[in-house]
Amino acid sequence: MSDFALPPEFKYRVKAATRALVKKAGGLVIAGEIVGKGKSTVDRWGDPDSEDMIPVLAALALQQATGLSLVTQAMTELQGLAIAPHAAPAAAAHFLTTQARIAKEVAEYSSAVADAVADGIITPNEQDRIDREAGELSEALADGRNELAAAAGAAIHVFPKAG
Repeated sequence: MSDFALPPEFKYRVKAATRALVKKAGGLVIAGEIVGKGKSTVDRWGDPDSEDMIPVLAALALQQATGLSLVTQAMTELQGLAIAPHAAPAAAAHFLTTQARIAKEVAEYSSAVADAVADGIITPNEQDRIDREAGELSEALADGRNELAAAAGAAIHVFPKAG
C-alpha cells in the first residue's frame, strides 16, 4: 500500500475507530453506500490484519453522516493533541433567543394556572389552556436542550471576546 510503516498502535487505534464509525453508520453495506465503496473494501479498513486504511475523505463522509468524529479523534489523540468542538457564532444568538422564549412560556403557563385557580375551580376550558401552555413550555425547553446538545460541549460566547 505504501513505502512507510505506521506504528502498530496508530494502525490499530485508527482501525478500531474505523470499525466503530462503520458500525454507527449502519454497518458495512450502508457505510459503503455512503462512501461509494464496496462492503469488502470498507471491511478491510477496519481489519487489523489488512494494511488498507480508511481514506481521509471516506472518514470525513462517515463522520458527517453519523455526527461522530471517531477517526479524527483517534488520529488527533495519537498525535498527542486534543480537539474540542466549536460552536458556531450564531449559537449564542439562538441560545439567548430560546432562553427568552422559555421565560415567555413560563410566564404564560404561570398566568394560565393563576387565572384558573383564582376562583377555586379549574374548568375544562382552563384545563385545556393550561395543557396547551404546558406543551408550548415543554417545546421551548426541548429546543433549549437541543441547542445545548448541538454545541457539544463547546463554549457558547454570549458576549464578544475582548480583543
